[in-house]
Amino acid sequence: MAISIKSTSGPNPVPENSKPSPKPETHPRKRGDGYIYQREGSGNWWICYYFRGKPHRESSYSTDPAVALKKLDKHVKELWAAKQGLAAFVPKAEKVFVDELLDELEQHYKLNGGRGLAQFRSHLKPVRKAFGDLRAVDVTPKVVDDYIDDRLAGDTKAGVGPRSAATINRETCLLGQAFKLGVQRRLIVMAPHIRSLAENNVRQGFFENPEFEAVATHLPEYLQDFSRFAYLSAWRKGQLRKLEWRDVDRNAGMIVARAENVKNNRPHKIVLEGELAAIIERRWAAREYKTADGGVGISPYVFHRDGLPVGDFRKAWASACRAAGFPGKLFHDLRRSGVRNMVRAGVREGVAMAISGHRTRTILERYNITSDDDLRQAVKQTQEHLNAQPAPAKVVAIASHKK
Repeated sequence: MAISIKSTSGPNPVPENSKPSPKPETHPRKRGDGYIYQREGSGNWWICYYFRGKPHRESSYSTDPAVALKKLDKHVKELWAAKQGLAAFVPKAEKVFVDELLDELEQHYKLNGGRGLAQFRSHLKPVRKAFGDLRAVDVTPKVVDDYIDDRLAGDTKAGVGPRSAATINRETCLLGQAFKLGVQRRLIVMAPHIRSLAENNVRQGFFENPEFEAVATHLPEYLQDFSRFAYLSAWRKGQLRKLEWRDVDRNAGMIVARAENVKNNRPHKIVLEGELAAIIERRWAAREYKTADGGVGISPYVFHRDGLPVGDFRKAWASACRAAGFPGKLFHDLRRSGVRNMVRAGVREGVAMAISGHRTRTILERYNITSDDDLRQAVKQTQEHLNAQPAPAKVVAIASHKK
């Protein structure tokens, strides 16, 4: 029942399936500093240390007792730092995988409301693929930098193109949040430093009306009214996806989106007139859909596809833009275009903000994009103003006569 390291003030309890050390002890340890031992039938050395009065046993995954002692000493130092309040000590933190941290983050996200869950999972997918099988302690700043470099370069063989700095920052931000949450929940001890790339992603795309009409004709039927409403109202697509008939008062001609479905957590109201009212009437007539068993169902959503909210339509949108001759246009360009159209029409800024749902004038100004035609018109108006000015009178100096 001998062990490799014994306490100088009394024997430490050794598991019954331990076996004698093949080497004599050379550095006796103090009571409470733990010990190493071998289990019967195992060539690896194990360590045992005490945390809050309870023994914790781990394998050193090595047949070398020196490696086991090194690992034990590391834990003893960590325990001392924890007692001094310098750092937290988390038993078995080295066994936690990044996949577990990402699961914790996703659960935390759902408990907090889970807005934009599809987008959250979309950004999380490449992070989980790259880091999920790694132990958290193995994720160093260098490992994260390699991931960033790979995402910037893309992978032509796998058909993955280069990603923008903004996209990569969203992904690495989730990784950082997962580590931060792991530290808070005492799953791991520390988080790696994760660099953030400089972003220059201020979007400047917009649609002129003929351009939008050309794209709309190539969209699937379920997306046409969805896109028209977004273009006319400058509403966010996430808000439109969640719009239900209980939010619509057809008699009063008004929609009030509930606060939980609005990005700024405030109810959002819009009055239905003209084309907006016509869209709602068309959607009212299209509430019915065929169920899987051949029956007829009534969708609670204003904009739906087979009774369900409009899902991810990026491929359908990109195809319509290419077919119309405007590749690369974004759906969010409709929101910018809607704001600019209202300002061009002479709608007061406060009213335009109320319709679009903007809370700050800064973003409104950013969305009020100036096109080449706007600049050309401004130059033309300035020239017309100058041409309309009366010609200056000629002044002739009169010579003075000395007497």
